[in-house]
Amino acid sequence: MTERLPDFDVPRPAPGAASACKPGRAVAGLLLTLAAAGSWLAWWEARSVRAAPARAAASAPVTRGIDEELIVKLRRAGAYEEAAALLDGATADTAIPSDKRARWLKLQGDLLAQAGKPGAALASFYRAEREVAAESELGHEIARAVLDTLRRLGHAGAVRDELAERNRKSQGQTANPADPAIARMDGEDFTRSEFEARYEKYMRARIRAASAALPDPQEKERMERELRRQLEAPEERRRFLNQWVQEELLVREARQWKIEQHPDYAETLEGFERQLLVQLLLQTKVDPGEPTEVELRTYSESHRSELGLSTEPGTFSGNDLAAVQAKARERFRGEKSVELSRRYEQDVLRRHKVELFEEALSGASH
Repeated sequence: MTERLPDFDVPRPAPGAASACKPGRAVAGLLLTLAAAGSWLAWWEARSVRAAPARAAASAPVTRGIDEELIVKLRRAGAYEEAAALLDGATADTAIPSDKRARWLKLQGDLLAQAGKPGAALASFYRAEREVAAESELGHEIARAVLDTLRRLGHAGAVRDELAERNRKSQGQTANPADPAIARMDGEDFTRSEFEARYEKYMRARIRAASAALPDPQEKERMERELRRQLEAPEERRRFLNQWVQEELLVREARQWKIEQHPDYAETLEGFERQLLVQLLLQTKVDPGEPTEVELRTYSESHRSELGLSTEPGTFSGNDLAAVQAKARERFRGEKSVELSRRYEQDVLRRHKVELFEEALSGASH
């Protein structure tokens, strides 16, 4: 609805009466005109005050949500470009904190790179760089993504220019003596803090794999301490540093040759992801628990030959039972895990109402 301007009656002299107007009447007419103008200005000011909140609301940035679940689903389905498109609104939203927007831009760049669009990915990475400090952890990740993308594009000259520009920006800055560079590849420094983060992940994986089969918590803790002590030895750290550098160089070489576009890459990656998901699910949902002494004794008696004992039936002496207890416990837990996993899988099939039509495999009619 259009708001009308107010009507103000301003007295006008009758035609031909101008010469007859006296000075007093002229002054009165002028005062009336000024009063009418003042009323109009007051109306306009009030109208502007009323409209200000609406204008502010219209100009305020709209914070857009991110459907993270949909992005994950699209990514698993290999629809990387579609997943990246869902981030367009959020990455352009200035109301989002800069560090969060940088992470969304980094994710968008990763998705575009997986979609085989390194140029678009590079644009997202460059936009992400503007949002964070270059010396921050996220800044280092984004910088590495920029260099990796340039290598994928095969622009060796651009990589050199990028590194030269970063070196120019870092000139005059005081080096952090607590976090020195421990390796340099193609002019790019890798700091000790980066190495420590990678090495800690490596140690956790090694310790988890070595102690997974130990049922006794105290024995498990003792092994973890001992293995960590061995891995923290200087020679182990130097060995890992050499492996890390060699692996990084080979990964860069593979990306330069666009090996990730090989048909076997996506297929193998998908198969590995599916196996890992199932493995971690069963580890989470299936727990065989600790066998009792009676269960161990019964199991050992019924598996004497497998445990390397005499096949003659009879009771174990204390020394015999102690010798086979660890092996019997491991075998008992393994077999029970298989049984519980099979039950869990059957329960999943039942809950999801699965029907199999095996006759259709051979083309037979129902």
